[in-house]
Amino acid sequence: ITDIPENTLKETFITNLNVVGGTAKITKNGSSSETTIGTGDVIEITDNKGEETYTYYLCIKGDLNGDGLINLVDLSWLQRHLVFISRLEGYGFLAADLNGDGNLSLVDLSRLQRKLLKLD
Repeated sequence: ITDIPENTLKETFITNLNVVGGTAKITKNGSSSETTIGTGDVIEITDNKGEETYTYYLCIKGDLNGDGLINLVDLSWLQRHLVFISRLEGYGFLAADLNGDGNLSLVDLSRLQRKLLKLD
């Protein structure tokens, strides 16, 4: 699940899902806090009989390191990827692909900078 705003509270997210006839639980899978969602966190939705569980991974566009925030650490991670110092993979890659083209480029870097400056 993508396009979750930064600093989204886990409790608020679950309430807004409005799960009927079951339960939802978010587990920490990254550096997120105990109360906010971070990229890579997991939500499990279980039916009311406990027989079926659906698992979804959560992604905040721009939150590359999974702490639930969009900050200079994320910008640094994308810069390091673009100059081949380190590689972003998995949900970090997905969070960095701000234009949704499946590639990481200077366009994504520019969009992340704009997010940090609150221009987007």
